[in-house]
This record gives sequence, structure tokens and C-alpha cells, in this order.
Amino acid sequence: MVKRIKVINKKNYGMVIYNLLIIISLLININCNKDPIQADLLDYINKDLKELAELESAAVDAYGGSTGDNYTSDEELYQTLNTTVIPKYKEFNSRLEKVSIATSEVKDVHEKYISASNKQYQAFLKLQIAIEKQDKNLVLESNALLDSARKDLRDWKFELNELCKSHDVTFN
Repeated sequence: MVKRIKVINKKNYGMVIYNLLIIISLLININCNKDPIQADLLDYINKDLKELAELESAAVDAYGGSTGDNYTSDEELYQTLNTTVIPKYKEFNSRLEKVSIATSEVKDVHEKYISASNKQYQAFLKLQIAIEKQDKNLVLESNALLDSARKDLRDWKFELNELCKSHDVTFN
């Protein structure tokens, strides 16, 4: 017995093209209907946060380099606050507030980051004034603000991680 090979004629050819177009359009629709929160999170983490991380780190690292075990004098700390910490953190805050976010879920989490970073910035400013006035009470207030800001930053990171988990996004 000889098998017949089906030849696509002009009539069948049109039907094959039509079916391929339907399959392609379905694939495009499936691709376009991805989770908008997932897409927003990926953009937020891989673009927005990545661009700001260096600026924030420069400010926080400079602060850490002049406090705690690295503290040498009020003058050095004051100079570091004036020349590095406050200007860099101010720029970081300004750019953080300008981040454009598409979904309300990511916006809500981002607002917590803005709030925490503003609190940390206020703590740096208060410490600067405390050094100028040699006011120990202002130093204590600044430290309390920094502690509160750090807690808020941990909460922000936790909430961001939870949102990422619920939308299959990895964030460290």
C-alpha cells in the first residue's frame, strides 16, 4: 500500500496561514496578560532601586564610617554629615520620591520606603544641629529617629519581599 502525501493547495494554504495567525495572536495575548504587579515589581527592583542603591549606600556608608567604632570626633562627624551624608541622602530622597510606579500595590510599599528614608534624613539633619549646638538631648532624639527609621526600613523590605513572593518575583 502506498501512502499518499497530502499536498497543500492554494485553498489549504490559506487555512494554514489563518490557523497560524490565530495561534500567534493567542500567544501574544497570553504574553500581554502577564501579572501587571509582577511586571511593576521587576521594573521597580531591577531598574529603580538598582539606580538608587549606590547613592543611598554612599550616604549611609559615609555615616557609618564616622560613627560607632569609627567615631573620632564631633568635628569629623560634622564634616562628614555636611559634605557627604546630608547632600547625598538629600539627592537620594529626591530621586526616590520621583520614582514612577504603575500599580497601587507597589506604590503602597514604595511610600513606606519614602517615609522611612525621610525619617532617616531628618535624623541626619537633627544630628547636624545637635553637633552645632553641642546638645546631647538632640543627639538622643537623632538616635531615636535613626532607630525608628531603621525599623521602618526593615518593615518596608519585609513587605516588599512578601509582595514579591506573592507575585513570583525574587528579591534579596
